[in-house]
Amino acid sequence: MNYLLLAGALLALPGAARGQTLQNGSFETPQPGNRQLPAGWAITTVPGYAIGLDSTVAHGGRRALHLASATDAPQGFQPFRQSVAVQVARPTMLRLQATVKTEEASNVALLCQYWDDKQMVGSTNSLVQGAPPAGSGEWRTLDLTLLVQPTMRRIVVGGFYMGQGQAWFEDVQLSAANAYPETAPSAAVRAYIAQVVRLASTHSLVRDAIDWPAAQRDMLAMAHGMQATAESYPVFTYLLSLLRQHGDQHSQFRTPTAVRADRAPATSAIAKASPAPTARYLGDGLAYVSVPGFSPLEAERQVAFASQLQSLIRQLDTEHPITGWVVDLRGNGGGNMYPMLAGLGPLTGPGELGYFVTGHREEPFGYRAGEAYARKPGRGVRVPQPYTLRQPASPVAVLIGPRTASSGEITAQAFMGRPATRVFGQPSAGLTTANRLFSLPDGAELNLATSAEADRTHRQHIGPLVPDEAVPTSPPASPDATLQAASAWLRQQVPAGKQ
Repeated sequence: MNYLLLAGALLALPGAARGQTLQNGSFETPQPGNRQLPAGWAITTVPGYAIGLDSTVAHGGRRALHLASATDAPQGFQPFRQSVAVQVARPTMLRLQATVKTEEASNVALLCQYWDDKQMVGSTNSLVQGAPPAGSGEWRTLDLTLLVQPTMRRIVVGGFYMGQGQAWFEDVQLSAANAYPETAPSAAVRAYIAQVVRLASTHSLVRDAIDWPAAQRDMLAMAHGMQATAESYPVFTYLLSLLRQHGDQHSQFRTPTAVRADRAPATSAIAKASPAPTARYLGDGLAYVSVPGFSPLEAERQVAFASQLQSLIRQLDTEHPITGWVVDLRGNGGGNMYPMLAGLGPLTGPGELGYFVTGHREEPFGYRAGEAYARKPGRGVRVPQPYTLRQPASPVAVLIGPRTASSGEITAQAFMGRPATRVFGQPSAGLTTANRLFSLPDGAELNLATSAEADRTHRQHIGPLVPDEAVPTSPPASPDATLQAASAWLRQQVPAGKQ
């Protein structure tokens, strides 16, 4: 028997799914002090979005939770959450479901964060388990399968909306997903799990720390009753949790639906919601460049992003007497590193910018003649008409923070070891590994952390990047203390070309 501990009472969830274990999952009860928001849910309105109860559009009840964009290009995402205490004796699968309606929507999803006694130890959402309801459509069911470990003490569940358009949520339920039936998994499921375990045990950066035969036995036990390989996808949440326990916070398993959605051409709504690099002149000879995350894999979009970034740098450098540069990566959550590095090439300078480290082997990545490349030039992302700074040795201040992640972190590392360079802000997210994609027969992908990362001086960076100068994050609507500290340092440097 599996257990959820909710609101101080021990609630049993036997094999047959029992729904509605969340408080006010139907959104029928408003908050006593604010009747525009539902009781039982933690909600803070994010700038650029609107969220509230809607009694004009509903499915099974009188109200639905409505989330919508409030601007043409909203940034980030609008969540709603609820914390549930959990207590399980063995790995236990749960199912989070909601009824959802969308209009001209870009991204809408269910979410779950896993917590132990002290900190969040993992997360998942329905974007990575499958394609979200997008565009416009009538009411449909959105599913998210969760895997709760005995070491976990609570889960934070809910949903979120990102981008333009609007969505309505109703009837959010949490129930048991698998009661460990006696039927053994099919031969296809057993072979599929064995293949994924073989890839991880051969290539994972932390492969030597895991008991792989025991891990495979546990995964097969969780797969009891599963006959199709698609049913086994939630089992790989357990594999990812093992990797995370040993320091790999970066690996992912992506379903075929999620992979297809990632490869599909961007809809107009998603394209509009995708942030672009920005730049401005700060005065006193200082230039500011902000580089957001960038994930598209289409070659044309990669070149366009890198070219736009170099064009911004060219414009600032030719219109003003620039003596110092600020590169802001605080909002860069990662994606594809090569367009970022190709666009910032005039500032990083040419040559090897860092290394992927596997065991005792190093493979370089770098920038040369407009191209960001791995191993050697010729197969990377190239800007057709690359720019060279008028003062290539100009000092650079790099800004990072907890939202700087993955490829955003490797972009920051590309500046480390560069002369006249200093990093400001708060520690980064800590996804400082290089990942390799392994395609599976059904179209799913294992995105596995296989290498550590080192900067141009061969110094490895394990975990969060630590700034040279720590600066507390400024409250909203307050002056940007990190940018102020970086600007003050740049003004103290001897202007390039006058050493």
